Amino acid sequence: MKSRMCPFCMWEVKVTHRDEPGDLVICKGCGAEYELRSVNPTRLRPLNFYNGYGEYNRIESDGEDEFHEYMDTY
Repeated sequence: MKSRMCPFCMWEVKVTHRDEPGDLVICKGCGAEYELRSVNPTRLRPLNFYNGYGEYNRIESDGEDEFHEYMDTY
């Protein structure tokens, strides 16, 4: 099992051997949703995150902004 650290809450986001690129992976710490981009190395693309006020915010992007580049290296 592989994992990456969630930048929103610092919990481990676990990726199992059954997960494939394109699958939805959820952080159990804050509920943030990620798209699994690759397994080796493990790369996640954030789809939404918990804003701390009882709501989830959707991340809208063309995939080339600085935040997504940061997540690829995180």
